[in-house]
Amino acid sequence: MKHVVIAATPVPGHFNPMMAVAEHLAANEYRITVLTGEIYRDRVEAAGLAYVPLAGAANYDMRHQDVYFPERSSIEPGMPQITYDMQRVFGDAIPEQYAALKRLVDAEDVDVIMADLLFMGIFPLLMAPRAERPAVVSCGIVPFMCRNAEVSPFTGPDNSPEGLLRNAEHNEQIAAALQPATDYVSDKIEACCGRRLDTFLFDELYVRPDLFLQFTTSAFEFPMKELPGNVVFVGPMIPKHDDVETPSWIESLDPAKPVVFLTQGTIANYDFNQLLQPALDGLAAEPVQVVATAGGGDASGVRVPANARLEGYLSYAAILPKTAVFVTNGGYNGVQMALRAGVPLISAGASEDKPFVSARVAWSGCGIDLKTGTPTAEQIRDAVRSILAESSYRQKAQAMSCAYEGCDALQNTLLAIEPLLRNHIAVEPEEMAEV
Repeated sequence: MKHVVIAATPVPGHFNPMMAVAEHLAANEYRITVLTGEIYRDRVEAAGLAYVPLAGAANYDMRHQDVYFPERSSIEPGMPQITYDMQRVFGDAIPEQYAALKRLVDAEDVDVIMADLLFMGIFPLLMAPRAERPAVVSCGIVPFMCRNAEVSPFTGPDNSPEGLLRNAEHNEQIAAALQPATDYVSDKIEACCGRRLDTFLFDELYVRPDLFLQFTTSAFEFPMKELPGNVVFVGPMIPKHDDVETPSWIESLDPAKPVVFLTQGTIANYDFNQLLQPALDGLAAEPVQVVATAGGGDASGVRVPANARLEGYLSYAAILPKTAVFVTNGGYNGVQMALRAGVPLISAGASEDKPFVSARVAWSGCGIDLKTGTPTAEQIRDAVRSILAESSYRQKAQAMSCAYEGCDALQNTLLAIEPLLRNHIAVEPEEMAEV
């Protein structure tokens, strides 16, 4: 039985898709070991999978980021916060992640390691010759961020002569802005194995692994003619079930009034004045039904108007089929779940990868990017009115849903890694294509 180690950063948007992969591979008779934080021990063991804990700086709980990363909430969104996260949240975890992986590889016969994109403890392993280590597969749980001549990370795709010049300038700008993160991560890797990264960190995340699986369809990614040869788009990793109980009131929603579903995510939900509260305020007098989730955050101080309901957690699978507009801070998985359901959206995100997700929402025509993480009540109200009034948004979202419908991401993932398991060697670039 082939042995696959699933290595997941203990953050919901990282762990959940990797756990879905783990369960699917186990159902197809692969031996699975899951390496992640203690907060997910019960979930892994309940699925009947072998669990190995992360320790030290790699073992944290982002529900309590004020304890683990007390400075984070005061860091300016955008490049400063991305730099902080790459250094402190993900970079500092590298030594403990690598140590745990090395113990597994040394003690057991491991055929493949599959890790989420930012589980960077795989890097010291990848510095070794391929014949001396298992195959390593990285999984894209955020938008595709490898630099490309046809795409600006800030303004999107443009292959006109002027656009190519601007793209090159913007690509250099993002590499320069994040050079401190590249240097920091290189220092951590060098301390583990004596070698450093060769180029910009975001490029290395994609080109260094033997195989890179992007968890979306190419229809929701900027068009690029030239991709690294190891990259495969397998489709969105949409959960087939969730553990959240569906409230009974969902069935009593008025079908004559549009439902606006609202979330501020599960990580950037420490200050509901950023999105959730202004959205509730802006929609209070609108002829809509607002359904909001706090994503596990403390919503005790949130003012809930008469036309709204607020839950601590809410099943996306239960509410999205009834939703006319999804208002979000741009979480990659949540956005893709909405698009899978054909729901147009409004995205307002400034932290983590959310501005890049929001840019793809606007580019695809499936929704509106408010280009801020702190929109006003009026901005949100006006955007909801636009989505409801202009049919093109729903039409584009439904077309995206059709593109998603044809992608069985779990089965495509299995098909993509099988050559590695058969041959114990990296798949050659010419063998790779979009699944």
